[in-house]
Amino acid sequence: MRRLALLPLLAFSLACGSDGTPTGGPPAPSLGNFPVGVYTCTIAASEVLDEYAYIAGTSRLTFRPDATWNLILNGESVVDGRFSISGNRISITDVSGYHSCSHVGPAYATGTYTWSVDGTALSFAVVSDNCTGRTVGMTTKPFIRE
Repeated sequence: MRRLALLPLLAFSLACGSDGTPTGGPPAPSLGNFPVGVYTCTIAASEVLDEYAYIAGTSRLTFRPDATWNLILNGESVVDGRFSISGNRISITDVSGYHSCSHVGPAYATGTYTWSVDGTALSFAVVSDNCTGRTVGMTTKPFIRE
């Protein structure tokens, strides 16, 4: 009977590291020194061409440690995706959402930018992106860390 009581402990120790964190599964993505977190940016309609007026307002951009991201525009979640980091470059891929560029076609799903941080400001500069709406939204103004 005593041996049976030790089975849950044995199962836990096999599934977790010595500090109790899960082991196995895919490795965590390498994000280098990219500053994951939540950032906001407010763009006035007057700051963009009329054809991009739909991006005007307050954007809340969340980069998560699991290399996924989300964009909330004026309180509505409009794009979800994933990203990868290589040095000071970020490749952003839209996966789903109302404003997702992936709906246009595979050639529009991913854009590559350089990123830089100045204090709490996260800025992007386009390297290559077929989705001009995403480029305008990412590069018009810096995003400020919340």
